[in-house]
Amino acid sequence: MTKEEKTNKFIHVGMVSSYLQLIEGKGYGEVIELQKKHKVKNVFFLPPVDVDTGDLQKSDIEAMIDHFVEQEEYEKCSKLKQLIDNNKCDEDGWLYLENRYTN
Repeated sequence: MTKEEKTNKFIHVGMVSSYLQLIEGKGYGEVIELQKKHKVKNVFFLPPVDVDTGDLQKSDIEAMIDHFVEQEEYEKCSKLKQLIDNNKCDEDGWLYLENRYTN
């Protein structure tokens, strides 16, 4: 595996891990167990504590959408877009996650 492929896998694992927490409502421990099961590094794109507290920037969710577009995982894109559309965003780009999970 090339260095670029390793980097891309690392990024993808982080994106999927944060997606599982944010959209599917998995707990931090559940995601860690899934990472161990699939023998991947323990990495998250969004800090797990920020997902738990709802301290998220709209731009971070948009970065996740861009990643999943590149991966052609359009269902994930749709659910993340719903998260943005169904929650208020302030002028500084912070989302107020009142309607969190789309499942």
